[in-house]
Amino acid sequence: MKKVLLCLLLISSFSFQLHANAENIIQQFSNSKDVYRIHIGRVGMSLIRFFAVDAEYRSAVKEIKSLEVLTLKDNSTKDNYLNKFKTLKDDEKYTTLLTVKNGDDNVRIMIKKEKDVICELIVIVSDTADITMVRLKGKIKESDLETIIAQHNKKR
Repeated sequence: MKKVLLCLLLISSFSFQLHANAENIIQQFSNSKDVYRIHIGRVGMSLIRFFAVDAEYRSAVKEIKSLEVLTLKDNSTKDNYLNKFKTLKDDEKYTTLLTVKNGDDNVRIMIKKEKDVICELIVIVSDTADITMVRLKGKIKESDLETIIAQHNKKR
């Protein structure tokens, strides 16, 4: 009986590890001492909305509560994080929306949804020199995300 309980415990801990994969890797990168961090909180996002020229764009970014940009300071841990991001699997919280590979450049966009609202959007960009992660938090509708992208493309 003890062996059966031990096996069940090991199996359940292994399956928990698989489900926590994306969140653990993202948290490790976010909390690493080897990372430069730029964080724009609620007040900063309010200023961005205040200076937005287009009303549609302003309403689209209204629900974004924070913006965080993280990039590695030192390349000594780069290979470790590259391997982690390459093996990153979707789990019950994070889903890959888009993956682009172009030579050595890799882009992965992941979202965390609650019902029909995106509560977190993560963009991971890696190449031979750097790894950068951009994280948006808030209550973002998919239509608002399309508006932001369209506004950005219009400026090009």
